[in-house]
Amino acid sequence: MSNWVYPLAIVTDSGRAIISAVPLENLFSLKNQGLYADQEFPTLSKEQLSNLTGTQLDFFQNWLAVNRHQWEIPDDRFINEQRGQNPSTIVFTTEARPLSIRYPKTFGKPNTSFEITLPYLKNNEGEVIDVDINGLITGRAQLQYPFNHAASAPENGPFSNTVNLLIETPRMELSYKVLEKLSQDSALKAWQGSRNGKIILTEVKGGVTQEMIVVSLQLN
Repeated sequence: MSNWVYPLAIVTDSGRAIISAVPLENLFSLKNQGLYADQEFPTLSKEQLSNLTGTQLDFFQNWLAVNRHQWEIPDDRFINEQRGQNPSTIVFTTEARPLSIRYPKTFGKPNTSFEITLPYLKNNEGEVIDVDINGLITGRAQLQYPFNHAASAPENGPFSNTVNLLIETPRMELSYKVLEKLSQDSALKAWQGSRNGKIILTEVKGGVTQEMIVVSLQLN
């Protein structure tokens, strides 16, 4: 593990051209064993990068300067961080776009969220009308794992920093509906009682958060 960023390919000319370190048929194929034939990370050469125009190169260098810190983790710290999960937030979401892209400052680093995907249903016009009931049942079962571990986590142990639950759907009323179903679970109540957990409901459309509220759950 090193702290270098290895650019594999760069799309230029408004998507009409690709500069790639490997043949394009390998880049877009599921059979990509050939990418690591030399036991090294394939990366663009300095000569290939020098073919970028001044504006393109400036953009790439600026991007590295802004984002490189996300990967600059000492080797021993990286290994220790991967040994045990300790995310700040449990995420139950219908949104396919990664949190690391939508909230780079909060979830840009590894091991900052525990995400479970929630399927949803659309009508003939493509409008979201409900969450998928089978997906909701499956998701509730999967959520038992982080809730139970966070509720009983020792200080500085795995899930000891897990203090947030983020529910994302395309409509706020659906987010409330999901919370209503989850609130029946003893594991969620145990987590909130142990960690003083914060519950955040959001409405997300096209990867953009339209509304966000923090709600309280009455413990019985």
